[in-house]
Amino acid sequence: METRAEEGEGVVANSCFFAVNTTNSVASRYDAVALDGTYYQKNGFISGGSTDLAKRARRWDDKAFHTLKARKEKLTEELKEMMKRTRKESDLTTLQSQIRGLETRVRYSVTDRDNIRNKSMANLEKEIARLEQELNRQDPLLKKLEEEMRTKEAQVSDWLCL
Repeated sequence: METRAEEGEGVVANSCFFAVNTTNSVASRYDAVALDGTYYQKNGFISGGSTDLAKRARRWDDKAFHTLKARKEKLTEELKEMMKRTRKESDLTTLQSQIRGLETRVRYSVTDRDNIRNKSMANLEKEIARLEQELNRQDPLLKKLEEEMRTKEAQVSDWLCL
């Protein structure tokens, strides 16, 4: 690489290697700038270019990393809460289903009880009516027997008193 510069001027180099050699060479100590934008000074100071960009990028990456990490933690907590809520909703759905089933069983039980009560009462009313008919049929016979018994008692009483 051929470079010409007067005192106080800088050199543009094709690569970092040539820029470092130009600044450190005893024969020509110039400030140099590489094509990537890195500035090499005679006193050894290096600035700009990919070095500074890398540092800035690392800072940006660190900041972005911490931001993303915080967001990940927040989203993880939200996910846990949603899973808890989902489990609770599932439990609630199960309980509501069980309640509906029990309410249905109660309705059927009440209906069965009412049907049994109505049947039993109807059967009992029929039985009472039948027994009353039987009693009414037997009542004249009972009265006749009571009358015969009184007559026989009176005859026995008369026979004993004689």
